[in-house]
Parts: sequence; structure tokens; C-alpha cells
Amino acid sequence: MSPKLQAHDNSSGLGILYGVGVGPGDPELMTLKGQQILGDVAAVFAPKSKSDGDSLALKIVEQYVGKGSQVSELIFPMTSDSDELDKAWTRAADAVLKILRAGNDAAFITLGDPSTYSTFSYLVRAVHRQEADVEARVIPGVTSFAAAAAETAQPLVEGSDALKVLPLVTEADLDRLEDETGAVVFLKAGRRTAKILEALRRTGRIDSATVARRLGMEGESVLSANAFEQRKETGDEYLTIVLSPAPVVETVTDAKGSKRGMVHFIGAGPGAPDLITMRGATVLSESPVVIYAGSLVNPEILKHASPDADVYNSASMDLEEIIEVMVNTTKEGNDIARVHTGDPALYGAIQEQISELKQRDIEYKIVPGVTSLFAAAATLGRELTQPELAQTVIVSRIEGRTPVPGTESLASLAAHQASLALYLSVGSIERVVGELAAGYPMDTPAAVVYRASWPDEKIVEGTLADIAHKVKVAGITKTALILVGRFLQAEGRKSKLYDPAFTHEYRDGKRSSATDEVAETPVVTEPTTAEVAVAALTEKGVEAAVKVADALRSMGRSASVYAPASRHDRDDVEHLAGTSDLPLLLKEHQALVAVMALGVVIRTVGPELRDKRTDGAVIVADEALANVISVAGGHIGGANQLTTELAEAIGANPVITTASDTRDVPAVDLVLRDLGLTVDDHTSLTTLAADLLAGKPLDIYTDRPVDAGLLLDALDPSVSNIAPLPEHAGDQLAEETDNNSADILVTDSTWHMGTPERTVVRPRSIVAGVGCKKGATRSEVLTAIRDCFAEAEVSVGSLSMISSIDIKSDEPGILEAARELGVDTEFVTSADIESVSDKFTASEAVMERVGVGGVAEPSALLVSSGELIVGKTIYGPVTVALARRPDGQGVI
Repeated sequence: MSPKLQAHDNSSGLGILYGVGVGPGDPELMTLKGQQILGDVAAVFAPKSKSDGDSLALKIVEQYVGKGSQVSELIFPMTSDSDELDKAWTRAADAVLKILRAGNDAAFITLGDPSTYSTFSYLVRAVHRQEADVEARVIPGVTSFAAAAAETAQPLVEGSDALKVLPLVTEADLDRLEDETGAVVFLKAGRRTAKILEALRRTGRIDSATVARRLGMEGESVLSANAFEQRKETGDEYLTIVLSPAPVVETVTDAKGSKRGMVHFIGAGPGAPDLITMRGATVLSESPVVIYAGSLVNPEILKHASPDADVYNSASMDLEEIIEVMVNTTKEGNDIARVHTGDPALYGAIQEQISELKQRDIEYKIVPGVTSLFAAAATLGRELTQPELAQTVIVSRIEGRTPVPGTESLASLAAHQASLALYLSVGSIERVVGELAAGYPMDTPAAVVYRASWPDEKIVEGTLADIAHKVKVAGITKTALILVGRFLQAEGRKSKLYDPAFTHEYRDGKRSSATDEVAETPVVTEPTTAEVAVAALTEKGVEAAVKVADALRSMGRSASVYAPASRHDRDDVEHLAGTSDLPLLLKEHQALVAVMALGVVIRTVGPELRDKRTDGAVIVADEALANVISVAGGHIGGANQLTTELAEAIGANPVITTASDTRDVPAVDLVLRDLGLTVDDHTSLTTLAADLLAGKPLDIYTDRPVDAGLLLDALDPSVSNIAPLPEHAGDQLAEETDNNSADILVTDSTWHMGTPERTVVRPRSIVAGVGCKKGATRSEVLTAIRDCFAEAEVSVGSLSMISSIDIKSDEPGILEAARELGVDTEFVTSADIESVSDKFTASEAVMERVGVGGVAEPSALLVSSGELIVGKTIYGPVTVALARRPDGQGVI
């Protein structure tokens, strides 16, 4: 078998594994790029669920598989047995690797898009366990819900609507449906279709809903929800989708006219001309008139149009002019291709055009396309719906001139901590980050993809803490997608950081001479496990860097050395392309020790340093190892401590310029960390530290004297006052504030939030007792806890523990919520609960389910050894109670 598709860097000797999205079912809805890949690879692998079944994906595309190509069906049983599934993926990886190890390329085909609810990511992980250097590329496809929306000839979202995509819907999802003002898509509805429709009817959304089954396949059915119910259709079909578009208000007149030509709304895809679907290209080639969105659609798409077509660029046209062309064209009996970017169902601005066409009785159809979201996911090499990280995808945009309903504000959507994609929002990236911080931790991975799949595509990756700065530095202000969520975190194989084909913000990858419009960024996976990166640029620097690494290892810290290949011949030194790689080394390691000039490090790493709460440790050493200088990440990042320890180990002079260290004033941030205390606003610590350095005494106001005393002992400055915190006395505090003193509030309450700026310290004093239904999600538990704290006017920063009954000790929702909140869990027994049964009201329903009369209240009481401040409160499938530990038990 001869190698195929070898117009790429094949220095590893391994072929490339392509994940090809074949669309929802109709072969015409596969992209031109997908068709080309299937015709060129040496082998095509198709998944199926059992040995005697058929692969639906293979039936769709078998006519496009190249002659002589090997075709194999891989069996992945529908089972929850993890061992059996792992064996299946290992068998599949073995089969794929036989092709790849021979230097040939292979394609794994999947329904819809490989980045969304797909099996491709499992295969990639199994392959990388055996061959970490295999390159995986994703060819995005049209999803089933985009195709279903096209069949209804209606957009899913317009303006500032949000879209929520849910797999395997739960009762909690249906309970919250009345709060949803955007579009909701229920995938794989199956036997739950009837319950979904019942919920849609209850919430007044039934009339606009659609039920689609087996799209593009034998037995396809697309019906309005009302018609589906009237026909008493069965809902057992697994491949059932229920669409509930965002409510649309429109006026349609009774004007009638003779049948004319038709308007075809075509999704051109994200940009690359070969990511248009075959149907879209065909309709475009047959239309005598074309109107395309010139400000967004790649002009190369017009190569698929007839040379004789009249082409209009809608960028310079208003709605009235566009409709006039449509009316005149269809009146003459001709069809017109109206070409939009991505997929018309998502922010395609087609609703206003459709309304005008309806008034004039002009027929129209929609050809779905690949949205930029899936092209961006392909570029990043990430699956939007990774089973252990995220199973819900939310699509939205920030509020601009078009208002957003309150329930769809970014702060509200952030509470779900789902995979989030924001269109049309990058120009307000700082505001986006500010609103998302209400629900996502600041270390949540974030990425911005500019012009996904275009030749000038650009990728910026980071976290919520630094993404805004990186985007500003990159000069991205429009035509980009913002992605946020744990699905972006690296995992799987060795990083491709130094792969010459890897394109990122700081270095343009080396492409092959062959033209390939699809972004070739490989899957980026788990970072190196080394704690410290030691980098050097010269031969003498390499010698010093090796000594530094050896010293670090002797201190119990793992370390890797990086240097340009031209400066050494050592096997234990990893490649460094140049100083531009320093920011990436810092990103992938906890600390960076740079054996080079201080100015070089400041110029290259400086722009990446934004917040001392999140900055990694940056240290500079000279080649003679005479001085070790703490540059950034002093206290919280650990640079000062590492500088001191490293200097002692190699006999160098430690250089630390942090004022609190040089003047023997306690570092407040470290004191808080060591005591297990948190602070509301870290920026207030800067003012506090400055006041202490200036010799000002310390005023502490507190409702927890013991906790405040421990803090005072650790800080040990002169004390002018330690006083009780008056209840709801913000004005009184303001009057008592002495400009000549430093002020700290030590409390778990939030009533004082309107008082003048001062450092607010949170003791870990609150235990949240949690009871929940089996299968309650992380998001549901998190939302319940946060809502309970807010209603009680208590800070979540004071949460010390989540407690529950021991039969819930393996409940994923509770465990994942605890990890997200950074606290431990403690589980009590039924006997423990019985011992405090006189302190809470028993519930018969709970007694039937778990054998005791309550969970939330008694577990909170038992673990806190304190008193309840909030009795059991029900939030959907989750019940929460809060108890406060005795004073002095809020610290480590």
C-alpha cells in the first residue's frame, strides 16, 4: 500500500490521523475538505456499536472512500463497563497504528462534528498512550442540530440570544426550562422525548419546537412538536433531536404572489473554501445571482459560483436593497444564493430577511454550514464535550447595542461552568472576563481564535486571568471567537510546544509547500511534569543551567533544562527555539529560572505578567552563578522562597527586592495563605502592605476575635485597635476609620460590602451540608451552594468543607464541586446522624431514600461542631444547609 497525503512534515515516520466529521446523515452535507481526505488516505475507520450492526457514518461516505483504501469498522460497545470500553479503544488504537506506523495516513469518521459528543477524542487518547508523536487533525463537520434547524427554515439564535446544547437531558434541565430565554437543543432525546415536549408545553415553547429524527438517513422525520404529538409518533429513536428556538416576534402579512424562484441561504463555513458543504457548493454553482456577506465570507468561496453569475457584496447594502435584489431575481423565475459565514442558524442575521420573504410569498431554503466554533475547536485540537470535564455547550455573545435578557447575562451563564463559546465579543474582552469571573475561577482555561481556518488565523491561549492582556498584545479586536472552559485544559500526550509545525501566538509554524486551508495546529496536550524550567542561551549558560537543575533536584524539585540545539550536544537538554519561547516555558511550568541577562527576560516575559495572584515564579541567574534574582511571582508565586533556597544550594547571592522581605515586615499574602485565610480583593493587599511598610499601626475589626488574634500574632505589627465588628454598621466603620492606620475586617459575613475600601479577610468558618438526588451534576451542586451563601449574606470564601452522608461519598457532583471550590469533603454515617436527630426536623421522603430523616442539616452540624445559620434549603435536586464553626476554628 503506497503512502498517501504525504505533503506534510513526516519526520517522525508516522502517518497523520484525521478525525473527519461527515455531517448529520446526508452525504451532501459533508464538507469538500472531508471528501478530499477520504479519497486520499490509506485507510478509513468507522465506529459502530455492535458486531452485527452497521456503521451509520460509513454508510454516509462509503461512495467517497478512495479506491484501494482499507476500510475497517471498529466496534465500541454501548456499555458502562470501563474495562470493556478501554479494551475496545486499545483494540481500535492497535488497528489504526498499523497504518500510521507504516507512514500512511488514516481517517476516523464520525457523525456530525468530531469536537462535539464524538468518539474521536477517545481514539486519539488511546493512540497517544502507545505513540505520543502521532499527529491528530480534525476536519469539522455540520452538526445534527444545525441540519435540523436548516430543515425548519428558521434560525436558532439571532441578535444577542444564547444557545444551550444538552445531551441526555435530566429532570433538572426540564425544571429550569422556564428560565431559559434563548434557544435550547436536546440531543439524543430518545425515550425522554415525551417528557421534553411536556416541559415545552408547560413553558409555552411548544408551538415553535421541532422534533427531528434520523436526519439524512432512511426513515428521516422532521415534524413540528405539535404534529409529532398528534401523530402519536414514538420517541424511542435514539437519534432524536428536539429544537426549541429562541422566541422570535415577527409580523407576516397575508400578501400572496405567484410562485417564483427560490432564495437559498447557504452556510459558507468558517472561512476555508473547502469547508463549505458539497450541497452548498452545488447550489452556489447553479445560482445565477449571488449575494454574499463580503465583510465576513472569504471571497475564495466565490470560486464555487458560476463565472456568469451576478455577484453582490452585501457589506455595502442595506436590508431594503438586499430584498429588492431577491424580489427582482425570483420574480424572473431564477434562484438566488444568499451566502452567509459559518452556519446561518447561529447569528446569521437571516431572520429579518426571512420575514420579508414571507411577506412577499417568496420561497426559501437553508443549507447548513460549519460554524466557526467547530473550526476553532478543530484548530485547538480540543473536544468541546469531554466526558469528565464538560457535557453542555453554551453559545452566546456579550450584550452590546442589542440587549440581552437577564437570564442570559454572561454572569448568569458562567454559573454553569459549561463549555462556553462567545461570538462577536472579542472587542470587549476585558468586560467579558469581568462578567465571567462571577462563575468561573480565574484559572479557567480560555482561548481566542481569530479567523478560524483562514490563512491568517491566529490563536491566543491563556486563562481568564491573562487572556484579555494577551488578546490586546496580539491586536485582535474583531472576527474572533472566545472559548472558555475546562475542555481547553491540556491532557493526553506530550506537548507539541517545540514542534516546528506548531503555530501559536509567539511563533509561526513551518508549513509544507502544499496548500492546505485547514489549520494544521496539532492537538496540544498535557504540559511537562517538571516543576521548574531552567533556560539558557549560550554554551556557558548551558553548563550553569545544568548545575542549577541538579541543585533543584537535590532540593526535591523536578527540573528540565532548555537551550538552543546549536549551543550543546547533551541528550538531557530539551530544545529551545529562542527567547520567544520563554513565556511558553513559564506557562507550562510552575517556575522559570533563566540563566541569561535580566533585560532579555524582562523584555520577553514581562508582557505576560499581569497579576501577582496568578503569575508564575520568574528567576534570573547570571552565567557565573554569582547572583540569583527574584523577578516576578515573589510571594504567592514562590519566587522569593525559591530564590533563597537556590542561592543557598549553589552558593550564590540571593537578590530579593520585595519591600516586606528587605525590611523584615511580614508578607501579608503569605501570612493569609499559611493560616488558611482568604481575601476578597487581592488588590487591597497592596495598600495594606504599603501602610505596614510606612509604619502605620493596624486596626482590626472582627466578629471572630480568636481568628483575628491569630492573624495579629502572625503579622505582629504595632496595634492601635482590635475591636468588635458592629452589626450592619458600615457608616459607623467609615466614621471610625483612621487614615493613619491600616484597616482589616475579619468576618465571614458580606453585609459590609458597601463600606469604604479596606482589606476583608475570610476565615474558613462555614461548613456546607449537602444532600442531593443521585446524578446531581457539579453545576447543580455549585449553583445551590453559591445561591445559599448569597441568600445568607455569607461569603463563599469562608467555605471550609462540604459534608454529606457516607452513601454519597462517591457522588461525582459533590466531589467535583468541592474540587472546584478548593475545599475538602467529609462524610458522616447514619449512626452519626441519628445521634443529633433531636436537632433537626426529619423528612419522611429522605428517610425512605437514605434511611435517615435528613442529610444537609445534620452533616453540617456534625462536621462544624458549631451551629446552623441556614436550615435545609432546596435548590432543585440539591439541598443545602450552612453551619458556622466556633470562633478560632476557621484557620489551619
